[in-house]
Amino acid sequence: MIWVLSESPPSVMHCAVFVAAEMIFVLGGLRVPERAWPFFLVSNGVFNLLGNISQLWLNFKQRSCGQVSAITLLLSLSGNTVRIFTSMVLAQGDSSLLGLFLVSWSLNVLRLVQLIMYR
Repeated sequence: MIWVLSESPPSVMHCAVFVAAEMIFVLGGLRVPERAWPFFLVSNGVFNLLGNISQLWLNFKQRSCGQVSAITLLLSLSGNTVRIFTSMVLAQGDSSLLGLFLVSWSLNVLRLVQLIMYR
């Protein structure tokens, strides 16, 4: 997404620093303090909204979904549906987690509606 939306692609150094930071995080045993967990939940929701809304807006402006695959979209929608049901069962009382998956599911439904409309 960075390559598409920016004027110039990120440099090799930026990519290397990003990959190195992720490797340190993963190899470090994922020891994130529990008080930081809500930050990851919120950031996931923000990135999900930004990515999907920009895609929905682009599809709307072009009146076309381009090369969007119906199978990939249906698989994503089914995955979100499973996440909603498992969150309702396993994460009882965590409405923020359920809300995140409901928003993601809704945006995928909108993308599916666009795919049907613009075919």
